[in-house]
Amino acid sequence: MSIAIQNIVKNANGSWTFIWADIGASYYRAVLWGLEQKQVNPQNGFASFTWNKQEYKKFPPPIEIAFEDQQVLSELYVPYLILQWYSDPLASKYQIQQSTDNGATWTVIATLTQAGAWVYSYQTVILIDEVAYKYRVIAIDSIGNQSVARNFVRYVVCPPAPPDPKIKIAYTKPNVVITALS
Repeated sequence: MSIAIQNIVKNANGSWTFIWADIGASYYRAVLWGLEQKQVNPQNGFASFTWNKQEYKKFPPPIEIAFEDQQVLSELYVPYLILQWYSDPLASKYQIQQSTDNGATWTVIATLTQAGAWVYSYQTVILIDEVAYKYRVIAIDSIGNQSVARNFVRYVVCPPAPPDPKIKIAYTKPNVVITALS
């Protein structure tokens, strides 16, 4: 369960600051898409985290705040897949391919060079709701011969997010302040 964020402020430089009340943790974890971004120490009864990347220009990123020993929904139901396979001693590289049209076309998304590992893995980018993804890995030897594709099929269903609270947006130059109302 995530800790309620009290204020979200869009700063003049394009960053977003998330502010919440300290409710007794020695530190809090800021998580985005199942990946911990930072550990935050509370000060003076509040804690805050600033997201400095510029990907989210109009709306804040879906940051979740948790106690140090607590998991949030995006960690329990991660929005990406990790593909793993055993090495092939004859392979010099592995080609990872993705299809979003039920296997009609395949796009090479990565190539891993054989480096003597026993098991290889690849983490996909964030997967978007309502899109069906298929993945496969092809082993390629030093003269270009390709193996039969190893297909990865996994159906992942996560619980729906809880309803959004009412949101109040206040514009004060140069900031936009978004406040959740109870």
